[in-house]
Amino acid sequence: MLRYNTNQRESGIELLRIVAMAAIVIHHLIVHGSDFDQIISFPNTLGTYQKLLFESFVLFPVDCFLFISGFFGINLKVNKLVSFWFQCFTYSVLITLIFSFLNIETFHLISLLPITSNTWWFISCYVFLMLLSPVINYLVTLLQKDMFRYLLIVLFILNSIVSYFSISPALAYNGSSLTSFIFIYLLGRYFNLYKKTASISSVRLIFIYILACLLVFIGTVVMLKYGNYTKIWQIYQYNNPVIILEAISMFYIFKKMKISNRVINYFGGMIFAVYLIHDHRLVRGYIYNNILMIKFHYNSMYYILYLLLFTIIVMVVSFIIEIVRKQISDPILGYVYNSNIYHNIEKKYSKIIAKFTVEKV
Repeated sequence: MLRYNTNQRESGIELLRIVAMAAIVIHHLIVHGSDFDQIISFPNTLGTYQKLLFESFVLFPVDCFLFISGFFGINLKVNKLVSFWFQCFTYSVLITLIFSFLNIETFHLISLLPITSNTWWFISCYVFLMLLSPVINYLVTLLQKDMFRYLLIVLFILNSIVSYFSISPALAYNGSSLTSFIFIYLLGRYFNLYKKTASISSVRLIFIYILACLLVFIGTVVMLKYGNYTKIWQIYQYNNPVIILEAISMFYIFKKMKISNRVINYFGGMIFAVYLIHDHRLVRGYIYNNILMIKFHYNSMYYILYLLLFTIIVMVVSFIIEIVRKQISDPILGYVYNSNIYHNIEKKYSKIIAKFTVEKV
């Protein structure tokens, strides 16, 4: 059975994964729960600027998760891919069944295809990044440093200039595209190979992160003041170079933490369940409009406290659900891993990866 190894992971990075997921929940509470899509009608009040400020500080997680994947490298194994898919499949089907049973939503067969149906946009892109990772990792080993740097410059122009400023949408989409995922992943690989430890102190890294967040905040305030609401959403795109800088700064802040904690590692290994549960298309709309109802508090002086409280509730409930799910799914996966079909697929995959290694030698 696939089990999470709590001994080999860096606890600082696992803590970052937990913090990043908390930031994602806060981001969703602001965007989906506080009527952020109605920004065109936002009044000139404390509540409006609170949302813009807090949102500016929680935009780093997507790029950060990709940078982590790139820095340490995705070591794709068949059991990891099967386990990851089965986790997505389980939540997609069970959530849809529950909402159908409660007469909130009609059951659709599309829930059986959580990856290709774009139930979670991040997962849809990330799975294809996983599938491409053996080839990307192999090609990286063939690149000289100068050529690798040249590749990153070209991808930066494509991802963060051409795409970001919508010069040619045909070449690339926004920061939620596979192009952006590959770029950030490669950026992480480059930093691992040539800049393993940041020479900048933790204090300066924190300063860079805060400065980057404030730049985003100032930009959104200016756009709001001049009524250019579409530019606010453009600022929030994940291929914004300032947001990428936020992500890299956060990575090295936590990378410098030399801690070892099995509890942090354990919960860090289950962190994706929080995303799968709370950001499912059915759960997302229901909990914000019927349970948490954060939109009634965004003008409050205690808005940040409500955000933190609701985030803790979402994460704790999600962890409990994931612990129960693993108790049920692990025996099923164990049966799959012992099947002849699985062993044949794993054997063929191992031969392909071994060929990459042999050809390199």
